[in-house]
Amino acid sequence: MAIAGPHMAVIMLTSYLNDVNFQIGKVSETRQQVTSQETELYADPEWYSNHDTQVKLVMLKSKDNQLDMMQKKFETLAKSITANLESQQKLLDNNIKKDFGTSLSL
Repeated sequence: MAIAGPHMAVIMLTSYLNDVNFQIGKVSETRQQVTSQETELYADPEWYSNHDTQVKLVMLKSKDNQLDMMQKKFETLAKSITANLESQQKLLDNNIKKDFGTSLSL
């Protein structure tokens, strides 16, 4: 029976996909915090003339850009894992039909 290999691959890929989705959630949450900090700095009516505020805004924008790249990397990885997972699931389904299809059709 050629079921164990694809079945194990499906389990491992599902676990890996869950981990990647968790990382995407963490990055997204951090980006929301950065956006909130930016909003607080922009709330000051004198933000454009305050050098410290401008430096903080530049640093927050840089951090947001890094987080954006990280989020895109994880999203691309998740798409790749999903495609591989679908492939393994099809292989598993075909092997089940092949191995048990004749015995199931009584």
